Amino acid sequence: MRETTVCRCGRGTLYDVLQVSPWCEPEVIQAAYRALARTRHPDVNRDPDAEEQMRRLNVAYQTLSDPARRMRYDEELALEVARPV
Repeated sequence: MRETTVCRCGRGTLYDVLQVSPWCEPEVIQAAYRALARTRHPDVNRDPDAEEQMRRLNVAYQTLSDPARRMRYDEELALEVARPV
């Protein structure tokens, strides 16, 4: 079974995780990741779900910072949106 990167967890897309627009530049993605990582890293964030928050940030950044992976993700996201409910 092929692993998909489209977030189906009810928390939005990977763009939502990084709080950026789908049309933003790669530099914006990197800056958003760094800013969020500083506040959500388990070493500084004592929330019980801090590790999960950081894990989601890492997945979002790994996917959206790589041009090929981002293109595949955007295609999957477009198909997901176009799929009838």
